[in-house]
Amino acid sequence: MGFLDIPYKDVPDLRVIPEGTEVLLTIKEAKFTVKEESGNKFIQLKLADMGDPSVKKVYENIFLPRDDDDEDKKQNKLRRIKQFCEAFQVDLNQCEVNDATKEIQALVGASGWVIVSVDTDSQYGESNNIARYIKRA
Repeated sequence: MGFLDIPYKDVPDLRVIPEGTEVLLTIKEAKFTVKEESGNKFIQLKLADMGDPSVKKVYENIFLPRDDDDEDKKQNKLRRIKQFCEAFQVDLNQCEVNDATKEIQALVGASGWVIVSVDTDSQYGESNNIARYIKRA
């Protein structure tokens, strides 16, 4: 018998949610980011399926419009923001960004329904992305 008695062998491997599944996700972290190279501004989200701890976290970037975006690109970004806000019942115009940490605390804990997709990366394996936000009534 070893010096530790912890049941690590029974812990399930992390898995992804199957493609096309509707799932309720909760925002665990939200951060405002500006890429120095490109000047792109976006909100980085880390979301979790609170009902299943064996599901990998979902990471989402919500890109904000830029002054040099063409009208089509600008409208697509605004549409995605609108869909996010409607699904999670939040108002980004009312959120404050912590100057020191860049965190958007008002978003943390908000939950919304989404449809997920599955991507595969050679370094990280399978991961979920948000294919579509589902508007709540």
